[in-house]
Amino acid sequence: MNDWKHLSEKLKEHDNSVEDITNMNIWNETRVRLRKNKGIDKDLQERMQRKEHWRQVLIIIIIIYLVNNNNNNNNNIRC
Repeated sequence: MNDWKHLSEKLKEHDNSVEDITNMNIWNETRVRLRKNKGIDKDLQERMQRKEHWRQVLIIIIIIYLVNNNNNNNNNIRC
């Protein structure tokens, strides 16, 4: 934009254009659907949540194993 003096006028024109109003309505509807987990990618969102859940479970299992394994090793050390 080279015409900085008329920028506010151009912004008003843009904000009041049919195209901008339509796009803002689409964006707001999409945002609401995504927040309610009802978007096109609902299945993908659910899979990602399940994947993250099982990743956390695996991390806990690994930590428990390492703690138990470390305790067993410490019991076998003799001074």
